[in-house]
Order: sequence, then C-alpha cells, then structure tokens
Amino acid sequence: MTSTNKTVLYIGGHGKIGLLSTPKLVSAGYAVRSLVRKEEYFDELRELGAEPVLGDITSLTQADWEKLFDGVDVVVWGAGNGGRGGAELTTAVDRDGALTVIDALEALAASDRAVPKLVMISYIGATQNSPSLEGNSWDAYVSAKKTVDARLNISSLDYLILGPSALTEEPAGGVKVVP
Repeated sequence: MTSTNKTVLYIGGHGKIGLLSTPKLVSAGYAVRSLVRKEEYFDELRELGAEPVLGDITSLTQADWEKLFDGVDVVVWGAGNGGRGGAELTTAVDRDGALTVIDALEALAASDRAVPKLVMISYIGATQNSPSLEGNSWDAYVSAKKTVDARLNISSLDYLILGPSALTEEPAGGVKVVP
C-alpha cells in the first residue's frame, strides 16, 4: 500500500458507488471523510475505514461547504437522488446541492485558499441529453445533471466528470474507450 497522505471528502458516501469506492480509496492510502445524512450509517462507514461526517446536502450553505473542504485534497460528488425521491428532492440534491459545492470551491479559489480537486459522478451523455418534459422525477435528474455538468465545464476548477453508463455490481471487465 502506498500512502498518499491525501484526504478525500466523499459526498454521498453511503450510496452504492461510495460503499464500493471507500475501501479502495483507503487501501490506496487516502484518508476518507464520508458525508452522509444519517448517523445510522456511521458504523458501516467506520468498518470500511472512513470517518463519517453528518450533513444534509439540501441544507448546507456555501459557507458550510467551505468549512467541510478545509484540509481536503479531493472532493468526490457521489451523492444523488437519481429521481427516486421525486422531482423536488432530485432537484434539491442533484442540482442545487452540487451547484452549491461548485460555488463553494470557486469561492475558495477567489480567496486564494487551497482548493480541492473535484470528481463529479454523472452519467454518460449528461450534457447532451434533455428531459422529456413529462415532469417526472427522471426528467428532474436529467435536467439536474445537465445543468451541473455544464456549469462545471465553464468553471476554472480542477475537476473530472465521470460519466458511467450502466452500473452493475459485477466484477470489473476492463475499460472500453469510445471515440
């Protein structure tokens, strides 16, 4: 194991990707702070090697985020309602929460403070897809991800947008580069 001495703030650490990623990050030498909305997740996260942090994405302000970023090298946005909680909650989490994180990171940069790198987990085609305008919660997700990815793409932040297609719990089968 190589120690990187870097700290990751994983936003949405109790989601499927967060639970799979945390042990890999810890094994690679990262200290992982895992932001979740329920204390009941704390024991499981500690077992994975993460330090749990309690916070509700829908109520954290830009100033709150700036405090959470103190001492963090990389922020991973793995949170998302993905339409499961209805359009209003999806918009509050997937769009508004993510935009507030971007604003907070840019505020750090504007004040010459250390700015963590950002990894935004999105989905393939998010910037090209458009909602169907049927008003369902999936439309809210499509709209939210398109808005956030577009906003991030015009920022000056050091970022990476991950755009997976289908996610499974099957063992990895390699990487396929699509032109």
